[in-house]
Amino acid sequence: MNLKFEQIIEKLENKEHYVIVCFDEEQRIESTRLIYNQKIWHKELLYIGYANQLASENQPKNGNFLLICSYEEIAAFKDKLMNQKSGNWCLLPEQVSVNKLMNKVQDILSDSQSFTQSSAALLNSIIQGRGLAYIMEIASELLGNPVMLGDNNHRLLAYSRCDDVEDNAWNEFRNTGYCTYEYTVKYDFKPFVEQSARLKAPIIGNLGEISRVNRIFATVNIDGNIVGHLAVLEHRRPFKDKDLEVVTFVCDLISAEMQKNSQYFDSRNVMLQNLILDLLNGDHLSKENILDRVKYIKWRIPYKMYVLAIEYNSYEDTYTLIPYIRETLTQLFTEEETVIYEDKLVIILGCEDNVYINERGLGALDVFLRKNALKAGISQEFNDIIELKDRFSQAVNAISLGKKVGKDEAIYLYEDYGIYHMIQLAGAHHDVEDFCHPSVLKLKKYDQKHNTEYLKTVYAYVSNMKNLVATANSLYIHRNTLSYRMSKIYELLGDCLEDDAIAMKFFVSYKILEYTGKL
Repeated sequence: MNLKFEQIIEKLENKEHYVIVCFDEEQRIESTRLIYNQKIWHKELLYIGYANQLASENQPKNGNFLLICSYEEIAAFKDKLMNQKSGNWCLLPEQVSVNKLMNKVQDILSDSQSFTQSSAALLNSIIQGRGLAYIMEIASELLGNPVMLGDNNHRLLAYSRCDDVEDNAWNEFRNTGYCTYEYTVKYDFKPFVEQSARLKAPIIGNLGEISRVNRIFATVNIDGNIVGHLAVLEHRRPFKDKDLEVVTFVCDLISAEMQKNSQYFDSRNVMLQNLILDLLNGDHLSKENILDRVKYIKWRIPYKMYVLAIEYNSYEDTYTLIPYIRETLTQLFTEEETVIYEDKLVIILGCEDNVYINERGLGALDVFLRKNALKAGISQEFNDIIELKDRFSQAVNAISLGKKVGKDEAIYLYEDYGIYHMIQLAGAHHDVEDFCHPSVLKLKKYDQKHNTEYLKTVYAYVSNMKNLVATANSLYIHRNTLSYRMSKIYELLGDCLEDDAIAMKFFVSYKILEYTGKL
């Protein structure tokens, strides 16, 4: 939104020494111009220059002007404007630099435009229900500094990502997720929090010798009650005058978001989600710190876990996904925790030690995902929550690798696609086709020349543990047809398939060709 004339004047330095005359208070400014022989004056522009540049025969009756004047010119101009009763005028003393004034006004307009764009992004996050974590990231971009939000019990609700902060107070609260008594004694933020609450406005302060880094302190209110505290750390750039205004706006949006979602008043749930997000991000947390947070929130981590990652088409999909998963998977899994991360629904599934995931057990979920055109990946099982980031990567890789080799599935199990992951990693350093067994390449060339399917047949044969009945069924051919094919294959290759080690090399070689798209 463009600024009004008086809003621009309010942001200028030494404005108490200026003569301001306004008759068109609702007019908004789109841009600025230096005064230079203009014949036509546009009311949406702000003109900057010297009073003596306005020739008497072309003196505008309307418009917006910042005029640098001598003492005598100020008195004369003021009388003339009061009689004219039109336009918006600010008369500045002659020691003001026109270039500095121009730069200052352009900065004000630029900041306003940036604020408007970021405000739109913040409002959009509320409309789309992206949550507090997303609001923190947008607010951090807008303010140019890291942002942190705690509840009224001083437990961490959300914060923006910033890995290079060296402020101990900031890092300790972020890493623990709550204030200990020792923390409150060591870092006495209480006076700033109380002052911000009393003034009902953000303030700037620091802790002196303990931490001379400035912070903005602000409160989040719902119906006159404090429900949270926002802090901004002066880290990437110095604070600007407009930052306090921005923080007020951010606090209002946080209030709106918290009223929409009652989960923010369940501090235990929020702290658990923050811990999971920290583990997914791979933040540099010590095992001791992780265990302390687990103990504080009383999280009973299952002994055996899987990560289920679901790609969704839009955020709105999660409203049906989350309830469905809770209702569908409770029979198979003892516990589940759900977060939104990197545009995926991430679920930590906990189950008994004797329960194993397979396609048959996930049949109902498979039907639901297909019906809604969604894709999911499932990691291998794991027992240590510190492995969460790696297991999430397995679930995501299962989806991408499954798609790459042309498998049209709704659920991709990493145990089925892990071999492609090994091939992918090897391919970063070598031409993986060099690892193919020569007999596989020989069969491939023969198939291309004679329009046969011997390589596919061998793969099915070794995949089914050399069981002819199972192989014929998997290929949807008669057993006699399979026997004929195998006799021809043995003529071409000899009896090498009788060696289980060679058979395994055939299996891996086929996977390499499948991954590279060279079958």
